[in-house]
Amino acid sequence: MNKIARMISAMLLTVVSLSVFSCSKIDEQNYLGNIKVRLVAPEGAKDINYKEMKVKLLNVVDASERTAGSDENGIVSFSELTAGSYNLTVVSEKYSGSKNDVPVSSNETTEVDLPLSIIKFNEGLVVKEVFYSGHNYEFDFASATLMKDQFIELFNNSDKILYLDGLCIADIWTGATADMESAPTIPFLQDESMDHNFVYADVVIRIPGSGQEHALQPGESFLIATNAINFKEELKRAGIEMGMQDMLTPDLLAHIIDLSVADMETYAVDFLAEQGREGNAFFDLDNPSVPNMENVYFGEHKDFFFMDMSGAAPIVFKEERLLSKADIVKYTYQQKDNPVKSEMMLMKIPVEWVIDGADFVNNAESSRWKRLPFSIDAGFGFIPNDNGTLTNFSQKRKVDSDKSTELGRCVLADTDNTTNDFEPTNPPLPKAGMNI
Repeated sequence: MNKIARMISAMLLTVVSLSVFSCSKIDEQNYLGNIKVRLVAPEGAKDINYKEMKVKLLNVVDASERTAGSDENGIVSFSELTAGSYNLTVVSEKYSGSKNDVPVSSNETTEVDLPLSIIKFNEGLVVKEVFYSGHNYEFDFASATLMKDQFIELFNNSDKILYLDGLCIADIWTGATADMESAPTIPFLQDESMDHNFVYADVVIRIPGSGQEHALQPGESFLIATNAINFKEELKRAGIEMGMQDMLTPDLLAHIIDLSVADMETYAVDFLAEQGREGNAFFDLDNPSVPNMENVYFGEHKDFFFMDMSGAAPIVFKEERLLSKADIVKYTYQQKDNPVKSEMMLMKIPVEWVIDGADFVNNAESSRWKRLPFSIDAGFGFIPNDNGTLTNFSQKRKVDSDKSTELGRCVLADTDNTTNDFEPTNPPLPKAGMNI
């Protein structure tokens, strides 16, 4: 090939390369879309400083996040987003708000209104930490913990003594988190066949007492364990029996929790026997040195106290009257590709009774299966894992550094929004101190 031919060939190659690059850039640009958010003030609110607010955007496919600030008119813009579905959450000290499953189409701008609600800071009891996902086999190699080591920890976020007598804990049911194929075709919160002035639980337990037997000091926590067992010792015992004691390293044992420090534990074997039902003596253990919670309601598929390992929605509430059989309702729903309808008996609890709650779903794509209405919690959390189970992660409430500094004591974040208030923690840290 002569010199002129080589020059022409090089020029053609350059033109082709530029064309391919240009086309790829055009295709990429055409694949991108935008979201324009308009923050909507609560009724009666005046003099809102929108510029103090931000909106967090979550891509439900890859769990990537972006945050953008508002202008003075409450407009927040996100550009060059890949087509798909997104969740929006307001980040503010004074206002809360979320909107899920916002669609983005190629080369289009989606405009969406995001209503704001005023945050009512709960200067009282809050959920501090929840462990529902379980330990993976890297640490629980002898299957010593399984689902036995779930716990819920409460925290006194006020500067006054709180009395916990009669306080109830419930896990709100959705029937969708663990297996999307068996989920209801209509998300529970969108099912108008149910009265959404209530939330619906498949298990309810109560702290016994009717006076001032259980006092919780400011800045202290109250730990409720499924089983008040030292699982470090259980794993050691199992490992030795299996001849695998070499695996019992300090690093491994640091991930296994000691729940013998619990203030109370759950135990339902006798309660279920009284109803002619069989409990689960393998999972439901009774530590005689730790008091038991009272059992209020166990749905037909619950033979011990456990939360969905893929996601949980614990609430704390105080009965204004004692719950009874009259509060049990039948929920009928259709599952995907199943012509036979399913039924679930659930205990209904008035939303207005709820003191605090947190909402955790399977993953970023599971926002439609959120359990709690926005009036209790505007967001949701999830564990950074493909399926959210057996991860060693608990969900722990963050410290509100500004309020803690202002008040000179530990104050936990409480914006009625799990997205902003909680973060996954590995390993779980029951009864651990909080750093200001």
